[in-house]
Amino acid sequence: MKAIIIGGGVAGAVTAVALRRAGISSVVYEAYPTGADDIGAFLTIMSNGMDALRAVDLHQPVIDVAFPATAVELRNSEFEVLGRNPTNGYTLKRAQLYRALHDSMTIQDIPLEHDKAFGTAELTPDGVRVTFADGTTADGDFVVGADGIYSTTRRAIDPTAPEPRNTGITVAYGYTRATSFDLSKEAYRFVSGSKAMFGYTTAPDGETWWFSRAPRTETPTKDYFLAQLAADRTPAA
Repeated sequence: MKAIIIGGGVAGAVTAVALRRAGISSVVYEAYPTGADDIGAFLTIMSNGMDALRAVDLHQPVIDVAFPATAVELRNSEFEVLGRNPTNGYTLKRAQLYRALHDSMTIQDIPLEHDKAFGTAELTPDGVRVTFADGTTADGDFVVGADGIYSTTRRAIDPTAPEPRNTGITVAYGYTRATSFDLSKEAYRFVSGSKAMFGYTTAPDGETWWFSRAPRTETPTKDYFLAQLAADRTPAA
């Protein structure tokens, strides 16, 4: 069998490797002309995510470029500790995750074609045919849509599928080497502020990776986040 995977991001790469383990070949088609090696902020893959990667032997490449998150610590707007629980996750930048997964695809000789924006799909006597925006086609036994929140593949499968909607939450990410606050090298620290949530952890090299989540439907400014965080007795602002 042969799969046509639409989308060369994290989901597409993992799907291709998983299918290979099941004896199914695939070709991954990415709409953008180049990779996403420098796109995105950071994320933490918790134990359930690591279990999923381990099931397809992709856990070690991720561990090699990440640092462990050994605990989750909760604090309030007064910066008082509310609780602390052990965890088993790994923190890394999205670009590092992307490169690790794509390197694994390369090692396993899984083809990846760029500049292939999805156009249409139609059933054939032998399976399915995808026509890309540039007019080229690909034939396979089935199609996997891994092309993100605004998936064109989803629309081809179900024209009545609901559109993505704004949930009213905005998240800002950043990095700092400042040491004027209580660093958190052993835990992922979540601060529940009076108006906004703030979280951070400190990488082994001393750089602190942080994010803040606040209710806002339009694109916020730095001043907006400062206003949400400044009233609390925490180092967030």
